Amino acid sequence: MSHLSDITLIIPFHNEARRLDSTTDGLMTYFRTSESRPHMIFVNDGSADDTRTRLEALCEKLRNCVPESTFNMVSYDKAGGKGWALFQGILACKTAWCLTLDADLSAGPRELDFWQERGWLHMDQDRVFIGSREMGIREGLATSSALRRPVSVVFNRLVQRWTGLHLDDTQCGFKLYPSAIAKEIFTNLSDYGFAHDVEVLLRLRNMNVPVAPLAVHWQPEKGSKVNVFSDGWQMLKVIRTLGKRYTQHP
Repeated sequence: MSHLSDITLIIPFHNEARRLDSTTDGLMTYFRTSESRPHMIFVNDGSADDTRTRLEALCEKLRNCVPESTFNMVSYDKAGGKGWALFQGILACKTAWCLTLDADLSAGPRELDFWQERGWLHMDQDRVFIGSREMGIREGLATSSALRRPVSVVFNRLVQRWTGLHLDDTQCGFKLYPSAIAKEIFTNLSDYGFAHDVEVLLRLRNMNVPVAPLAVHWQPEKGSKVNVFSDGWQMLKVIRTLGKRYTQHP
């Protein structure tokens, strides 16, 4: 794959108008400094602010800057959750591979170039590559706050115990899928909220699709939509149910 041109980047947005200046700057810098020319799909997940209008402007700006890539938006009125937004973007994807990433670009598109430069991407095989912030921390590529770090470690250990997934970071939004596999995996999830990542990984395991965790550079951004305590507890309850279901009904 030359310069990663057969990949579509998919970013979900829900009421992110205030963050879009930073996102725009990050994407413009990436395309101006990288030889890679992926395509992009932005998903407006029922935002009540002017996210949609801002995304339309961003698409136009990127089209003018990078005419060899396509930049499109999927938008709908009723919010369905992060997993649902990603699913809508995946359904609209026309390339062989799709990459999901978060609106704050904590792990941005340059990680693709980094993975390729390291020789980690073997994209002739049907496997999924997922970003691991834990691996990034161990390699000195990522940072975490004194509060979030121990909570994340406990969360990950509980996920491993309840699901049998031998992964140290299931929640990083930076994930690279063969598009055909992504479309199958994301269809009819029981949870399209923030716990969808775990169900996706459980489905991949049950389909015998290899999952390769890779280190990412990651810098936590302010304004996270996930509260590590209240949201984390709700996610764990959903994940425990998912673990039982997929263990009993592989």
